[in-house]
Amino acid sequence: MSNSLSVFDNLQEIQDEYLELLTAISSNFSKDNMIYHIDEVKNFWLKRANKIEMIINWIIKDELNISYFTCATKLDMDDYDYYSFVLYGEYHIFDDPLVTHMTVSNISNKDFSELMFEKAKTLINDNIRVLKELKSIIWVIPIRLLYSSLDRIEQIVEKTDEYFLSLFDGIQTKKMYFDICKDIEDVDRLLKKEFKNTICLTNYETPKNTFLEKFDFLKNDKEIAMLKFEDDAHLFYFQMHSFILQALDVIFTSIASRMVPFIRFVPSFINFQLIIQNFIKGIVEAKIISAKSVVHHLLYKRFDYEEFTAESFEKFLEVSKKMNLNQKISNDDLILLGRTNFKYISDSVDQALEDLYSINK
Repeated sequence: MSNSLSVFDNLQEIQDEYLELLTAISSNFSKDNMIYHIDEVKNFWLKRANKIEMIINWIIKDELNISYFTCATKLDMDDYDYYSFVLYGEYHIFDDPLVTHMTVSNISNKDFSELMFEKAKTLINDNIRVLKELKSIIWVIPIRLLYSSLDRIEQIVEKTDEYFLSLFDGIQTKKMYFDICKDIEDVDRLLKKEFKNTICLTNYETPKNTFLEKFDFLKNDKEIAMLKFEDDAHLFYFQMHSFILQALDVIFTSIASRMVPFIRFVPSFINFQLIIQNFIKGIVEAKIISAKSVVHHLLYKRFDYEEFTAESFEKFLEVSKKMNLNQKISNDDLILLGRTNFKYISDSVDQALEDLYSINK
């Protein structure tokens, strides 16, 4: 890989091979052959892991210029979320969760298993569309899968338990949690006050909701209801433990790969931001990653894609390059900030979007 052309040619070759594999899988994908396809997709990526890491390292150098769309079950072409995604960052990757979701869909709960299987089928078709329609614009690569290792997984699981227990007063072990907490009122009573307001469990809640109101939203979620937990304390443990585990996985992946996460799902974003603050003092790049992920999330929340519905995606890309948000909010700007300055980032995003809309007129 002596020059940039050969680097991107190598990456596109991998994308073309993956498109061919997914197209073949989609033609006969069923619950009966799902395990076979899990291994097939996983082996496809693991065989290419070293090559992909070399390519990513060459592209990034010291710029943190790759953003990856993560903590999502699919990119969702029909919702146009990829418009706001490509506004920031020089290169863009969809963190393909297909192996994870096909594995989850094989659990014993029949209703939930069927739901996850249907989601996996949808993801396969969505990935095919991305690989065809956004070729060379968004690459489909399972970043978190490729940057995982047995040692790192064990470390993340250990840290997840530590973070979960740190939410409570007087609970030092997981056994103590389940011995003491039998219902959500027990959890509410023992949660540290500072966490009751910051904990985010669903996409439905607002900062004004009490902890118990937030939990009601979670308990009434149709997918969660399918899992049939032993009691509310087990449900809370499952949800918070999952979010903490996910956040740590994204943090470790982002720091190791020097890539910036685009996180659309509000609870995942909030938990990621809360936990990464523990890494910022010791790791300069963690501060930039945190701040840039805030830029991404605000763009997702505030961008009005209807301003561009009459234009082609190619025209949108042309306009966004003229606006050049990467220069407006640069790494140097973010390093100079004493901390992740939300007002500065928020104002910069609003101004950038105003510029974008005016350029398009």
